[in-house]
Amino acid sequence: MPRVVTRRLAVLLGAFVFAVATPAFAQQNSALAAAISSIIDELRPHYVHVLPPEVLAETVTQTVLDLSPSICIEALPEMASRLTTVRLDRRNDRRD
Repeated sequence: MPRVVTRRLAVLLGAFVFAVATPAFAQQNSALAAAISSIIDELRPHYVHVLPPEVLAETVTQTVLDLSPSICIEALPEMASRLTTVRLDRRNDRRD
């Protein structure tokens, strides 16, 4: 997990880790946490000079949570990475 973890992200991940009801639930939440971490690591170099790290972490987390109910876990990292990129680029376009 990247060192830059916002309070919101920590709470969300904590809820995933501590709300384990079944092994399948625990496995899915572990996969979500892994997806969040890998997407942040992938996108950080592209946005490090443009956005605060907290914004990146929050946007990735929200995107994964938005997509996770409707996307299979295997496709989630790629889909979430693409959607996060679109969301962050739109955010930057509005600020310019």
